[in-house]
Amino acid sequence: MQTVTMHTREPAASHTLLSEREIGNLAPVSLHHPPGTYRLTPASMVCIRALSQNQWLFGGTGIDWGCGTGCLAIVAAKIPGVRSVIGLDVSRSDVEAAGENAVLNGVAQSTTFLRADSYRALTLQGQETLQRVAGDIDFVVSNPSGSVGDDGFSLRSAVLAGSCEFLRDGGIVALQISIQYGRIRIDRALRPLTGLTYERVIATTPWVPFDLRREDLRRLLGR
Repeated sequence: MQTVTMHTREPAASHTLLSEREIGNLAPVSLHHPPGTYRLTPASMVCIRALSQNQWLFGGTGIDWGCGTGCLAIVAAKIPGVRSVIGLDVSRSDVEAAGENAVLNGVAQSTTFLRADSYRALTLQGQETLQRVAGDIDFVVSNPSGSVGDDGFSLRSAVLAGSCEFLRDGGIVALQISIQYGRIRIDRALRPLTGLTYERVIATTPWVPFDLRREDLRRLLGR
């Protein structure tokens, strides 16, 4: 999938400093983006704002699905009620960078970053870690990218479906999802999932992630 502004890999190292203006009392957060890893996008920023402005929703142990260089896991780990966050990503370079960013921000003791294909860890140690928390996760946060061959909704469906194995009763999923997908499509994805229901929007942005000039994307989005 191609969009107007996708996650793009940095050709050279860059740096992001999240100040009090972006994340309030959780500031500062300093993020290093080595070559070959993803930089923050407008979608990343709205997810960060969702965490910082709704801290009361997040506590205990969480999962950051598709953690990239760790921005959501690190911001979540700085919320006073959060004990620990496990970041999952298929990219080895992103997982390594996320661990380094956790050290940089003083949350290495409350974060763990694992290589994983969706919720399936790619190492034995990672598998054991996820087995220990299955059924005991308080929240899942995720800012999925686009996915090859569709408009990115399949990854969002995977986040929702896989979360059921890990969430405790009353746990939540905070998922970045564009209004262009439509409420009917979101409800359809939730319908077969026991215990998950749509609640509400907790942060918004006027940024549109789709190139709506593309006929294939308009068709997928039902426009």
